[in-house]
Amino acid sequence: VGCGHALPGIAALLRGARTVHFQDFNASVLTLCTIPNVSLNRATSFRAPPPCLRFFAGSWAALGERLQQEGAQYDVILTSETIYSPSSVPSLVALIARHLRPPNGIALVAAKRY
Repeated sequence: VGCGHALPGIAALLRGARTVHFQDFNASVLTLCTIPNVSLNRATSFRAPPPCLRFFAGSWAALGERLQQEGAQYDVILTSETIYSPSSVPSLVALIARHLRPPNGIALVAAKRY
């Protein structure tokens, strides 16, 4: 969530994750940073068979609606430096709570303290 240059997702892929979904608010970040960085690493580093990769642009609320329609749930949700203001926390928490697979799903959130 809030993938930017995609480093946590790439690390997950290098550790053997079979499915990784990347999300950023800005489509231009996905186009100019995320996808090229994933592609460069994919060409030389990821295990066979190829992983399932998806890229989402837009708000956390929009992503949550789309994932809800698909019934998507995740074993692991990673986010780092995505909270730019305290007012955005409830939206992120709602997304994580709704799409973390019970009972053992985990979310790893790296953020500033407010």
